[in-house]
Amino acid sequence: MVLVVAVALASFAYRGERRSGALIAAADRGPAIALSGTGLNGEPVDAAGLRGTPVVINFWASWCGPCHAEQPDLERAAAATRSVGVHFIGVVIRDTDLAAARSFIEKYGVSYPSVVDADFAHSIAYRVPAPPATFVLDSAGRVAAKFLGPAPAADDLIALINEIAAEGP
Repeated sequence: MVLVVAVALASFAYRGERRSGALIAAADRGPAIALSGTGLNGEPVDAAGLRGTPVVINFWASWCGPCHAEQPDLERAAAATRSVGVHFIGVVIRDTDLAAARSFIEKYGVSYPSVVDADFAHSIAYRVPAPPATFVLDSAGRVAAKFLGPAPAADDLIALINEIAAEGP
């Protein structure tokens, strides 16, 4: 009986975390988490080089149904916030078929780079259990909001990104 209650409580707690997304108060944000690598198209990607403006990091996989569902909203948010200097970075996780990952990018017209997390270093650093997961970093590179599970609809994500961008450097 104790085991059943413990599993139920753990499941409830995990579901609560998956529904995360509220803005994290600046005083409660942890230190910046490094993210760098080579993009699927061979371009160097380094989130630290983007400090001074917010960065949105989306962990995805080509086989992930919710990743397909959220991608149009992510692309719309990227386009809508680009003019205020916001950058998006994709992180391909648990995807061994890089041709499928490139096809995903082409299918959705993804305009931002995606790095491959082959050694799970980024997934571990950001504590991503499975795709999709989205993190909005403030201008100092600290996690200001996280979504473990699908990202919110484009309008809600844009509003949150703009709120974080308004905090300034």
